[in-house]
Amino acid sequence: DEWSEAKSLSSFFVELSKIREIGYAIQISVNQIVGLAVPLFKDEKIIACLGMYMPTYRYDMLGHERILQSIIKTGKSINEKLNLI
Repeated sequence: DEWSEAKSLSSFFVELSKIREIGYAIQISVNQIVGLAVPLFKDEKIIACLGMYMPTYRYDMLGHERILQSIIKTGKSINEKLNLI
């Protein structure tokens, strides 16, 4: 699957900027797979991401807000620990 919003280098950087601003990325593939990711920071630089994938039926069953809040909370916890080092 392609990342249709980021087909060029300039649009790629626009998408990265959006992710930094809203704090997460989400993608639903044509194969009925949902992917969510949050950036991980060290000294205000993105050094990695925390991601999860699941079938859309499970995503629908658990609910967008519940899943999103869970990965954001976990990402914040990791970020706090990374910046203590």
